[in-house]
Amino acid sequence: MQFKKYLFNPKTRDRENLPKLAPEALECDEVEVRHQAGVLRLLKGEPLTVARDHGGSTILAWTDGRKDLVLVEKSQLGEVLSWE
Repeated sequence: MQFKKYLFNPKTRDRENLPKLAPEALECDEVEVRHQAGVLRLLKGEPLTVARDHGGSTILAWTDGRKDLVLVEKSQLGEVLSWE
């Protein structure tokens, strides 16, 4: 299965802080409070790989350098990256 990779593009500095989630959130139909494992600050331009998209306004994504799972609004995704 091939996943899409994007650059993180927050609209404001306030949106650089994303909910960090426990990996078991991937196996559930809905993200719950018990899945949250803190907050992670990402900077503009950091690569994210889509882990799960339910078709709503948010996705679950892996950070590339840290391999953390975060909850991201689709409006904060920027340019699509190639896998090469």
